[in-house]
Amino acid sequence: MEYELVYGLPKAEVLAQMAEELTEAAQAALKLRRAMDGGNPTPISVDTGMNNLIEELADCQLCEDIFFHGMATQCVNHAYREIDRIKSEKMERWETRLESAKMRLYAVAVGTKDTIKDIITVSAINPAPAKKLAKELYHKIHPTTPIEQIEADIVERGRNW
Repeated sequence: MEYELVYGLPKAEVLAQMAEELTEAAQAALKLRRAMDGGNPTPISVDTGMNNLIEELADCQLCEDIFFHGMATQCVNHAYREIDRIKSEKMERWETRLESAKMRLYAVAVGTKDTIKDIITVSAINPAPAKKLAKELYHKIHPTTPIEQIEADIVERGRNW
């Protein structure tokens, strides 16, 4: 099948389609995150979320291919070299940020609404994972308590790790 109609679209229309597909990919990524995290439940499974994200990323790549179609090879090659250079720089920056993130000690009060809470000390980058880890540890200590009934509150932010 020939794709002359698609490849003949004005670049402005291809960019509009690309923007739409990028937005859909962003929404699919956020939905997958919800499915993986479980903190804000969604009716889709992780597998469905992953398949949706893959489909949206394929749509984005298709728009990229159509956008660059017909441009001079030198221009396209330059664009992809720049993309690779920028990705490399951003990966290094991201790695540096992660390395410089300071782990902190958190004292977390954990228990159920009806029980006296234990204090568990955990290290984490921020309070959210500290609470989650403390709940998991409490559940291991008290396996008969359903994890959904366990509450966790930060009681003290500690020193840098």
